[in-house]
Amino acid sequence: MRLVLPEPIAARLRGMRGRSVDVGIRPEHVRVETARGEGSLEGEVEVLEPLGGEVLVHWRTPVGALVSRVDDEHAPAPGARVALELDWNSAHFFDADTQQAVAPRS
Repeated sequence: MRLVLPEPIAARLRGMRGRSVDVGIRPEHVRVETARGEGSLEGEVEVLEPLGGEVLVHWRTPVGALVSRVDDEHAPAPGARVALELDWNSAHFFDADTQQAVAPRS
């Protein structure tokens, strides 16, 4: 699956055109959205991991597994499908073949 990236991020990755890129993103940089927007993707809740005042939500998405961190009062139910928004400015990118970091932040 291809994701729509914001132009500044896409520009950083142009040298990787035609190659696979792995994305690393922390749970606090994955947000649940009320409506699906450009660049968001659908996620389905697989597992809820309660941690006291917050919950780690494990998602199944078209691009693979993701984890988000949410307030325990706003945790979705298992099986729920929602739009997920990624904070691309906080993401890290790696060449899928070599696992070397690519597209350092400017």
